[in-house]
Amino acid sequence: MIGHFPPPHPDELLYSVCARFADQVHYPGTEDVVQNLFGTRRFPGSIHLPVHLDHLVSVITPGHRFTVDQFIDEHTLFPFYAPFLQSEHPSEIRKAMRLSGGTSAQARIGRVAEQHRWPSQLRACPHCVREDRQQFGECYWHRVHQILGVEVCPFHACYLLNSDISTHSRHSFAPISAERAIAENLLLIPGVIENTPLEWQLAIARDAYWLLDQKVESPGLEALARCYRSLLAQQGLATYRGTIRTPKLIAKFSSYYSVEFLRHLRSELKMGERKNWLTSLFQADRLQHPVRHLLLIHFLGYSAETFFTVLLDESPFGKGPWPCLNPVCEHYNQPCIDHCTITYTQSVRHQREIRPKGTFKCICGFCYTRIGPDHLDEHIALPNKVITYGPLWDAALISLWNNPLVGINEVARRLNVNPFTLRIQAARLGLVFPRPASKTSSQEKYLLHPRSAGTADPEKLAKYRKAWLAARKAYPEAGRTFLMKQANAAYQWLLKHDLEWLKSHLPARKPPSTPNTRFDWGNRDVQWANEVEAATLSLKGLSERPIRITRVAIAKVMGIPKSMLSGSLEKLPLTKKVLESSLESIDAFDIRQIRWAAILFQQEHFLPTKTQFLRRSGTWTRRNSPAVQQLSDDALRMLSGEEGIGATGRR
Repeated sequence: MIGHFPPPHPDELLYSVCARFADQVHYPGTEDVVQNLFGTRRFPGSIHLPVHLDHLVSVITPGHRFTVDQFIDEHTLFPFYAPFLQSEHPSEIRKAMRLSGGTSAQARIGRVAEQHRWPSQLRACPHCVREDRQQFGECYWHRVHQILGVEVCPFHACYLLNSDISTHSRHSFAPISAERAIAENLLLIPGVIENTPLEWQLAIARDAYWLLDQKVESPGLEALARCYRSLLAQQGLATYRGTIRTPKLIAKFSSYYSVEFLRHLRSELKMGERKNWLTSLFQADRLQHPVRHLLLIHFLGYSAETFFTVLLDESPFGKGPWPCLNPVCEHYNQPCIDHCTITYTQSVRHQREIRPKGTFKCICGFCYTRIGPDHLDEHIALPNKVITYGPLWDAALISLWNNPLVGINEVARRLNVNPFTLRIQAARLGLVFPRPASKTSSQEKYLLHPRSAGTADPEKLAKYRKAWLAARKAYPEAGRTFLMKQANAAYQWLLKHDLEWLKSHLPARKPPSTPNTRFDWGNRDVQWANEVEAATLSLKGLSERPIRITRVAIAKVMGIPKSMLSGSLEKLPLTKKVLESSLESIDAFDIRQIRWAAILFQQEHFLPTKTQFLRRSGTWTRRNSPAVQQLSDDALRMLSGEEGIGATGRR
């Protein structure tokens, strides 16, 4: 039993704590230290991920505050690796570190699989050494300084210095404290470091310390890959369906970091190589070193903190849960849907842009979809399309449909659909058309809304007729609109209860005073003809995805309502002639789309498959057209003959 075990310092490696314990106890043999602490003759596992921690905690004097999880989270490198593992791996590694699974723990973090090695020597920051001695009376080995890829101190922005203590030696039986190593190594005497570290090096060091300090739970490789693909899509390096534009990504990534920096981190990339560590980050079954994840995160413009605390939790439809929009469900408008299935669709309203589509289903059977992303909180209650209404909604429709006291508009209001949709759903359920007759007779309905003087109140009838005649007499030359404003109450009552009398006492309609001369149709015809021609040239000259030249597209460019290019054309003969010659047929539009896609693939030096070509060009829905097949085949033959395109391979 160990009588006194030194309390660990902030960010101290467990190896360092054991080394300070050895210095205090003065064991006669170095092997005895490790034997008493871990029950083995040599330091178990690795310096960074030790094992036999259950044994260590069990031999410390009872009543101590140390726990295995405390040692793992605060004094090993486990928190640095945990966020980049499969979601089930962290618990397995913890179990291995409790017992004797050192090799298993290291294998699961990908060190063996990716042939990454720890730094060959323990390292220290000279400024940290000086500050530790001032604060604690001794220096110690910091965790963050021992991480592969961390070359500078995140606190002092100076380069780390190597000690003589090897991290790979299989013959070192006892840990060596930083005080002993630094006393023997003159390089670790605190001094001034002249070289200024690179911005990337300092960013990675600070991210590594943040990960060690925050103990981020693993979201799983699938969630990481999904978030990476979404961020790449925002930068045009992937489609919203998740297809990575690999050549473009590699070129941009290689220009962002220097070749020497990537080579130092064993993460260099080769142009034309489509399968490498960078593309493996987008696969949910490939482990990679955390530094490589941090390289990608910084390339995308984020830090580890912003990525894990903000972006990773975001989805196109928020965090959820989401509301049920079934008005007859007890959970109506309440957040009760925990799962959202996200797919991607091509939005015609947004010029065929690929948009995320969320599918939400309540336990009542009501299922709806929404096109995202959500930009406002109100969007969460706006379904784009109802997939199934569910048995609860169907039962409510049947009950209300067979109730003669409830009108069809009221039924539609209660079920939150329009009357047309209501009739469609009634037909789906085989309900009787027309609906069962109301218990109120036709004569009673008429009495509720009388339209003749015989059913009206005689006193009100005389009152409102007198008021209307008085208005006619007071303004004998006034038109109908003016009189309606002057005697509105009388007009509205007579309109409902004495329509025939009102019609016979309305003033005659006035003929139009003068022809409409607001527009000079001759000048407008010449002006619009020129604008139609200019709009056509503008649409054809777009460098983005082609837009078919239609009346709607031309009117949008001109900034006028589309109806102006249809109803008034008889007065605009020149505009009509130019417009009819400018409109684009579907076949002509297909030609423009195919040429546009061919130019893009040619610029990217990429040879697509026929399916990829048709989808990108926007002609997939007309793929069976002989003209589209011929044009796309010609374009693919042209691309395959371009120098350098065939060498990149296919997606």
